[in-house]
Amino acid sequence: SSHTLVGDYKNLYLHPNSEINKDCFLLAKDRIEIGENSTLAYGVTVLTSANPNGPKNELVKLYPAMTAPVVIGANCWIGANATILPGVTIGDFSVVAAGAVVTKNVPSGVVVAGNPAVIKKRLTKQN
Repeated sequence: SSHTLVGDYKNLYLHPNSEINKDCFLLAKDRIEIGENSTLAYGVTVLTSANPNGPKNELVKLYPAMTAPVVIGANCWIGANATILPGVTIGDFSVVAAGAVVTKNVPSGVVVAGNPAVIKKRLTKQN
C-alpha cells in the first residue's frame, strides 16, 4: 500500500490496528497520531503545516507560516479523499465523510461532512 509522507517519520504515531490506505498524503512537519483501530481510507490528506511562501508572498502577513499537530482518536474512520487541516483533533468513535475538509476539532461520536466539515449525525454504540 503506497502513501506519501513528507516531513519526519518520527512525527508519525500509530496505535495498534491503525490503518493507512493507498494514496494517502501525510505532511508530518508536526505530530500526526492515529488512534487504535482507526482507518484512513484511500486518498486522505493530513496536513500539519501551512506556509504561503513567505517572505516572498505578502499573504504571509495575514497567514503566517505555522505548524500544529493532528490527533485522530480511537475507532475513527476518515473517509476517502478527506482532508484534515493543521491543529485538528478528532474524537474517538467519529466518522469523517468522504471528501470532507476538516478545519476544526471534531467531538467524539459524530459524523462530519462537507467543506468546511460540520456535524451531520450523532453516533451511539447502539445505532
